[in-house]
Amino acid sequence: DAEAVRWLPGGDTYVWSSEGDFSRGVGPLVRVNRLDGDFVRELPLPASLAPQKGDRGPRSNGTIEGLALSPDGRTLWLAMELPLKQDGPAATPQDAGAPVRLTALDLTSAAPLRQIAYQSDRVPLLRRLPGPQINGVSEILMEDEHHLLVLERSYSAGAGFGARLYRIDTRSGSDTLAKGAGDLADGSD
Repeated sequence: DAEAVRWLPGGDTYVWSSEGDFSRGVGPLVRVNRLDGDFVRELPLPASLAPQKGDRGPRSNGTIEGLALSPDGRTLWLAMELPLKQDGPAATPQDAGAPVRLTALDLTSAAPLRQIAYQSDRVPLLRRLPGPQINGVSEILMEDEHHLLVLERSYSAGAGFGARLYRIDTRSGSDTLAKGAGDLADGSD
């Protein structure tokens, strides 16, 4: 389930993300490939982004949806589409739900640098037919060294799609990386 792609500095490699396929035992991943498609490497992800059993870890089809490169090409931001299970519920028309995690990785070492909690909106439309109603982060893009553009998109069965674009400062809010296996729902971040 490939989601995002970004050309890397130099123009001969690219980085791409996949939400994985939980039903087949494949978790989210971020890989670097050459222009001809040859594999270069896979970036290790924080343990909190790996599928887990029960009420922890990412939701199926709700993992790494967006990628953004810093202007200097040294930092890669990853955007989760939906909150981790332990962080709280996904958005509904009545409630915005728990925040999603945006994680910065050093592109050379793949070491996690920072993680922020981003609060997306509630689902803007009530569904009119049986089926999904969802709002999540669909894509991100670095505007400058400290600002991300965050695209949220929503869908409600029978009511349609929606999109909103926000500009956020990556320096604001606390670093939630230490809560890698923890819980953002306690309101401390």
